[in-house]
Amino acid sequence: MVAADGNLYGSTTGGGTGNAGTVYQLTPGAGGIWSETVLYSFAADDDGKLPDSPLIIESGVIYGATNTGSGTGYAGGTIFSLRDPGNGGPWLETILHSYGALAGPYGSLVMNHKGILYGTTAYGPGSMGVGTAYQVKP
Repeated sequence: MVAADGNLYGSTTGGGTGNAGTVYQLTPGAGGIWSETVLYSFAADDDGKLPDSPLIIESGVIYGATNTGSGTGYAGGTIFSLRDPGNGGPWLETILHSYGALAGPYGSLVMNHKGILYGTTAYGPGSMGVGTAYQVKP
């Protein structure tokens, strides 16, 4: 995604310190050379892993979803936000919602004008086990 600051933001489903995925920033430079900065590496042990939805950037905060995780608290994936601490340190993750052992996010997130996130799951926890639509209020 291209943000208002002119940088590109995205995620990977592998790599990073925990080999569980990253959120990165590409910054344009002289001569058409872009520089990459990894903003966050998913650890997989204490947060989600495999971020695979397009990111949303609102007021400098990055929102996204992970497809899965590890441990009972995050096994079904997460909805997360990332904030720049403003001191040059690593970006700070907040888990807005975790799916425990149930099915987690699948597909794109969208955000309305009130900052509410909406998305879908691929299977469970709906009454038929085939997925649900959800909302998360950051």
